[in-house]
Amino acid sequence: MTELVGAARAAGAKVNFDDVRVLGDAARLHARERPAETAFDFEGRITSFAELDAHTNQVANALIASGVKPGERIAYVGKN
Repeated sequence: MTELVGAARAAGAKVNFDDVRVLGDAARLHARERPAETAFDFEGRITSFAELDAHTNQVANALIASGVKPGERIAYVGKN
């Protein structure tokens, strides 16, 4: 995570990374500050930070509903 924060700061990120504990925190902070900005552009499919935050919340809620507890590690496998 330290490398990610360092690279983001070097790139001029305007997020207070002192509040970031997990990767999802960074997306959530960006979604609050700049919801319409592009988080990902993959093969022409653009995802905003607001969309990314909504999707990660859906995944988190599904994990909680299936019994995963906060702090537990999971593996996520998906298609590109």
